[in-house]
Amino acid sequence: MTNRKMISAIALALSLVPAAAQAADTDNYWSANAAGCVPEDAAIQGDLYSTTSGGAVQHDSGDSGSFYVDCDVPKNSGGTNPGKLFLTYDDDSSSGFVEAQLYRMSRSTGTVTSFSTVTSTNNGGTTSESSSSFSHTFVQNTHSYFVRIQVQRTGTTPLEVFYSVALGT
Repeated sequence: MTNRKMISAIALALSLVPAAAQAADTDNYWSANAAGCVPEDAAIQGDLYSTTSGGAVQHDSGDSGSFYVDCDVPKNSGGTNPGKLFLTYDDDSSSGFVEAQLYRMSRSTGTVTSFSTVTSTNNGGTTSESSSSFSHTFVQNTHSYFVRIQVQRTGTTPLEVFYSVALGT
């Protein structure tokens, strides 16, 4: 292959990468990096968690138990309502887990209802799991939405890491 043909082939391949990435994004209603979520007061007061340089959230060295972080789901300006909750995590032990629950809260009464959950499996590596499909019309002029992540471990050495959460189809 001549240099000119090789350069043309590389240029064509590189020009297709953004289009493929953009096509994959069209199914994404919302996503959040773990470090962008807000830890609950007990996690802060107990110094139970730490963030990594890549934005993941995990137990602080030597800590065990549960901590929670909440991720606000802002209003989406158009697109298809999501039908699944996605969780990216690392879970290397049967003595712990990472779990995401999607909630809606009535803005008039404050009533909170969970309607989708995804829980980690003991995979021993970084994985993304999705919830069962759900059908829900997001009505953000009457409800607020958030995802609560629980990171749990019973010992001080199992690795339980929360990387990101997303809503999509």
